Amino acid sequence: MKPRSFIAVLVAASLIVPGSAAAVAVRGQAAARSLTVYPSGGALVREIRILPLARGMNRVQLEGLPSSVNTQSLVVLTPGVVVVGNRGLTVSQPAGGGASSATLALDLHATQPASELRLAYLTEGFMWSASYTVVVMPDDRSVELTGLATLLNRSGVELRDAEVQLLAGHVYRVRRRDIPFAGRMETAEVRAAEADLGIAPGMAGDYHLYTLPERIDLATGQDRAVRLFGGAGLAAQRRYVLRQGVNPLSRGGEWPQESVEVAYRVRRPAGEGLGDLPIPAGVVRVYRPDADGRLQLLGETAVGNTPKEEDLWLPVGRAFELTAQRTQTDYQVRGRNRIESAWRIVLRNRTKKPATVEVVETVRGDWRILSATHKHERRSATIFAFEVEVPADGETTIEYVIEVQT
Repeated sequence: MKPRSFIAVLVAASLIVPGSAAAVAVRGQAAARSLTVYPSGGALVREIRILPLARGMNRVQLEGLPSSVNTQSLVVLTPGVVVVGNRGLTVSQPAGGGASSATLALDLHATQPASELRLAYLTEGFMWSASYTVVVMPDDRSVELTGLATLLNRSGVELRDAEVQLLAGHVYRVRRRDIPFAGRMETAEVRAAEADLGIAPGMAGDYHLYTLPERIDLATGQDRAVRLFGGAGLAAQRRYVLRQGVNPLSRGGEWPQESVEVAYRVRRPAGEGLGDLPIPAGVVRVYRPDADGRLQLLGETAVGNTPKEEDLWLPVGRAFELTAQRTQTDYQVRGRNRIESAWRIVLRNRTKKPATVEVVETVRGDWRILSATHKHERRSATIFAFEVEVPADGETTIEYVIEVQT
């Protein structure tokens, strides 16, 4: 027996009629389904189930629910209908194995007859993630960027003709064990309930929603990738960066040779390219054609949620022929709490083109640069940087003296 369709699911409704000795069974069909999927896992499902509700008390059974539905999150949206309680969730396993689904027995009270039940609930079993491909043009000055959303269905039920929204942003999740409760009982039932997760969404205005342009079908156990957006001709710049933490309080000699990091900065000004779009967190794969036009992978990196108009910084790897040799050339103790140390950084370039290298130094304590061979920029209380050009098949030497008070 295959899992029931998440759209064409049948609802068996038993109506308790005041004064009646027997329940009347009614079968109905879900007419519409939509859901919002969260990147951290889980979804908010909204559905309309076609079934008659009598005035007064009604007992219904909702079949074909995901087995990981959070029954405490259920919200009834039909006017005049409220949930009096539920009689538990029954999970069924299809014959021959496969994903399981569930049936929820509900007690409802209606102030007037209704022909449909509108409801929403939270469930696990769904997830989405963003991924990006960036193709660097041969001149290293522009890129083509494509964003994809991959939707996963592990819920045990099938999506058919479903409207799907993808939420980008960090939504808090609350575990039941995080809720204070004095004198609670540590039973097996309590521990099982604590394993269930509930999503606590914040204000919609603080998140970004992507509504897929077409309704989709997605079987349980299936993944599907959908294009989010794309653009060509985005301005970009290849950057070489050397990062190092300086510890002037300790003596040292010559450090092991370091490779220089390669990164691309993708510009996203307002009104140009994809500058007006927020970029959800995800994995970025950067490609570039080689000398013969064959596409090659430069590297993979991850980006966080990036607001509109903010550049993308994409480190892709280490340069093969751009290296650095760091040496502490002097160390002097000046009084009880002042130390001076001198440093030399030799940058070597074995390529046929000059390269501009950004040298970023991190230092702790109360410090100042006493002397330096190149202009430096103090970027924060702990960071200063040099930007120097290294000639083709040549080298550039940076020397500086730093004073730190302990």
